[in-house]
Amino acid sequence: MKKEDLKKKLSERSPLSPTRPVITPVDLYDVPKENEHPEENKTDEKSHNRTFAQSHQNTIVRINRGYKLREDIIKDLKNLAVNSNKKLYEVMEEAMLDYLKKHRT
Repeated sequence: MKKEDLKKKLSERSPLSPTRPVITPVDLYDVPKENEHPEENKTDEKSHNRTFAQSHQNTIVRINRGYKLREDIIKDLKNLAVNSNKKLYEVMEEAMLDYLKKHRT
């Protein structure tokens, strides 16, 4: 913001200004009616606890276990995820699946 713009905005909000805009109070305890904001009542909200894989919508469930991993490995995985345009959990899953395939055979 430029200095002139800041001065203009501050002068508009001056308590001594005769043309100060009127602010109407809002009742914070008023419950909005259901039909007032239909765009806010979306049914496709995602859960914060579990996410579902896009290709296996009903079969794969991911649960946050809170494992402690080495910081250097996490940094490398994050860089790999950003460079390959994937999410971090997708890169970690792919690495773990490769590891399991390697040790099963």
